[in-house]
Amino acid sequence: MRRFLFVSAPWPGHMDWGGMHRTAAILQARGYAVAWATEERARPWLTRWNIPLISLPTTGWHQPPTSPVPVQDATARARRAVAVWLNPEHVVPATQALETCIQQWQPDWIVTEPFIAAAAFAAERTGTPLVVTGWPAVAFTGQTPPHQKVAARLAQEWFLTICDALNCKGIFWTTEKRPWIRSPWLHLVYFTPTWYGSWRVLVPPTAFVGGIPAEPQEPAPQWLPSLADKGMPVVFITLGTLFVEDEAFFHQTVTAARAEGCAVVVATARKALAARLRARLPADVVVTPWVDYAHLFPHVRAVIHHGGVGTTHAALVYGIPQLVVPHAGDQHYQAARVQRTGVGLALLPRDVRVPVLRDALRSLLWDAHWRHHATRMAQAMHRLGGVPRAVELLASLTPSDRQ
Repeated sequence: MRRFLFVSAPWPGHMDWGGMHRTAAILQARGYAVAWATEERARPWLTRWNIPLISLPTTGWHQPPTSPVPVQDATARARRAVAVWLNPEHVVPATQALETCIQQWQPDWIVTEPFIAAAAFAAERTGTPLVVTGWPAVAFTGQTPPHQKVAARLAQEWFLTICDALNCKGIFWTTEKRPWIRSPWLHLVYFTPTWYGSWRVLVPPTAFVGGIPAEPQEPAPQWLPSLADKGMPVVFITLGTLFVEDEAFFHQTVTAARAEGCAVVVATARKALAARLRARLPADVVVTPWVDYAHLFPHVRAVIHHGGVGTTHAALVYGIPQLVVPHAGDQHYQAARVQRTGVGLALLPRDVRVPVLRDALRSLLWDAHWRHHATRMAQAMHRLGGVPRAVELLASLTPSDRQ
């Protein structure tokens, strides 16, 4: 019986990537040995999917303390995004902890999200083959955007520091432009090939599986029936898990959505922030740390978010127009693709003002071409098979593939 060890940061979005957690759950249901290595705080989420947790002291993905003042400078945001996942101070001990886990659990394959550097280094040190989910194998071409040059230099410096500290060659990395984790066997991507536009995606090892609507993992929230009965277009608002300290963003987007006659649901990722917003926002706004998209998204007319892969993917699967406000890293790529594929609009954080938001939201809600493009993209995603196809690809890996 083959053994699959999934590795991610301990946050819902990092266990998703369009279907990573559901892929693990279905593999387990089919009789494969599955475990998930991450930090203890992820236990409630993994329990929802009945996936065993191997608790690590750290994964190397380090979220900095929140600040009441949002980071506005693009270069500072990019530098912070690199520090979150590639800081030697956190990656080196995380690699050592994960290496111990691998030696004890003896997986045949490691399946990692693209931002757990420790997974690639631990796979090299233990000789375990690696699969990447959520990001294609890409040969980067062209110029590095100006605001990312500082981050790219920092990433290269830290990558070399980690290699020296761990006596690694970086065999599961590409260092074109900046370091990225790469598998020679398989990159599972829960999008379509067209989503990556003119990128030079390497196929193989990249396999595009798109996405299909998911089955809910728990009962519907108590507030959902009354929300659906209001007869108002529902707008969902979130900033994911990393840049949620921008409370002004929530106030401005909620104000814009209510001014357009919408019912509003806000997800904060943090209980304390949810409590603060409930006290300050109108009583008819639903504020929750987390919501199961499988319950909510069939009722949603527009999504305003940060450009995280999981939220972007879910909106595409359900054919929902999106307004994306990227903050750092891959969020800029998602925002650009949302706009270029015609499924939504993108704004920079500095442009987030109520009048601008109202204009954008009004267009997404009432101009039919946004819904048309979003529906066509959803159909293309569905045709690729989604999570069941991802499971087939992982199940088809054989011992000979490890060589």
